[in-house]
Amino acid sequence: MQQATIDPWTAAITFGNLVRQLRLERGWTQEDLASRSGLNVTTVSNVERGATRRLFTDTLDRFAHAFKVPAEVLDPRRLADAVAEEALSLRRREAIEAVLRLPEDEVSTILSVIRKRRSDKTGTKKRR
Repeated sequence: MQQATIDPWTAAITFGNLVRQLRLERGWTQEDLASRSGLNVTTVSNVERGATRRLFTDTLDRFAHAFKVPAEVLDPRRLADAVAEEALSLRRREAIEAVLRLPEDEVSTILSVIRKRRSDKTGTKKRR
C-alpha cells in the first residue's frame, strides 16, 4: 500500500512528517538519512514518529545539512528569529504581514515571482 504524501511546501505538518517527506522525496531510507546526518537510525525514527518532541539545535542542524536546506526551513522558531532580525523597517514588516495573510496558492505565485527576479538579477550580474 502506497503511503500518502504531504506537500511540505503548502501543508501545515509536524516536524517529524516534514523530515519523513523530505527523506522520501530524495528516495532515502532512514539509514541513508542517519548516515548523511551523522545521527543514528533510532533518532531518525523517533523524530519521524513524533516520539522526540524537543530537538537539540545540533540535531536540527544535522538534518538541515543532510537535506541541504537552511535550518530556518525546518524550524519555524529559527525562521521567526531570522524574520525579527530582518524586519527593521516598517515596509519590510508590512510585506511580511501581507505574505502571512495570503492564501497558499497566492504564496506560491509570489514565491515564483521572487525566484524569477532573483534569477534575472543573478543572470544580469553574470553577463556583465
